[in-house]
Amino acid sequence: MKLYRQSLPPLEALLFFESAARYRNFTRAASELYVSQAAVSKRIKQLEDWLGVTLFERYGRMLELTESGIQLSEKVAMGLDYLESSLLSTRGLSRTSIRIAANSAVSTCWLSPRIKAFGLHQSPCAVDLFTSDRTGDLFSPEHDLAVLYMKKPLPGWEMHMIGAEELFPVAAPSVAAQLTEAGEASFQEPWPDSGLSLLDYERNAPDWVNWERWGERLGILGISRWPRLVCDSWSLSIGKALRGEGVALGSMLLLEEELRHGKLVQIGTKSLKTGYAYYLSYRTEKKINSDMRTIISFLLRDTREHVG
Repeated sequence: MKLYRQSLPPLEALLFFESAARYRNFTRAASELYVSQAAVSKRIKQLEDWLGVTLFERYGRMLELTESGIQLSEKVAMGLDYLESSLLSTRGLSRTSIRIAANSAVSTCWLSPRIKAFGLHQSPCAVDLFTSDRTGDLFSPEHDLAVLYMKKPLPGWEMHMIGAEELFPVAAPSVAAQLTEAGEASFQEPWPDSGLSLLDYERNAPDWVNWERWGERLGILGISRWPRLVCDSWSLSIGKALRGEGVALGSMLLLEEELRHGKLVQIGTKSLKTGYAYYLSYRTEKKINSDMRTIISFLLRDTREHVG
């Protein structure tokens, strides 16, 4: 008769050890486990006392696994993987879902159509889409993948560029025809008697570009004198533009489908390359399984980057 309660340490200690060994950092492990750094340190000390060996060498804030720690980390990781797969099999689940985070604009215009197409793929895995316009939310370690809006790749992340950002005015064809007929394509002054507003949105992050920043960057000072209709989000401004309710600030990458099919058309010739780009990203220490490789390759299939 096996008495696991006597022969095994508390399983929670093994979970804490696996995370700390993977990150080589108690603080990052604590963030992943949603506990305090002190709680991780306490569990590791309990496990070391139970085993009678030292698992980590501490050099100030740096941690290194001892030889015993290295051997145990490999076996614990394998054991937890096997336990997880066994439990999932018992629950009738052959795979876990992949959690992807993005802001509302990317989720609505770029990710959602691709996730739908992926769902029709011959062997799709389950996908959970997390949407937030608070940039910090996208960096949570609970996400498997995130679409990040950055100037350049970040250290500690694997980042595959989806596309650079380019912004220009867009409107429905009926609005574009009205402006073309009037011969007005300049944004230096409000268009007289047009009754049109710029469909604007709040800047929820310092690096976001709205109409005011767009005009400043291109030296179009008259933008500040235009009537505005402020929407709750960029996506809603695009929705109003599609319904002919004004002129929105469009993204070449995110509105590719609408522009190609003529649902929206570019107004004028002014365009701003912001220097930012969208990256499909994951943390370097993240364990990449076959499902993640499949969806990464699928999402990047229209770009030059693929994960083999």
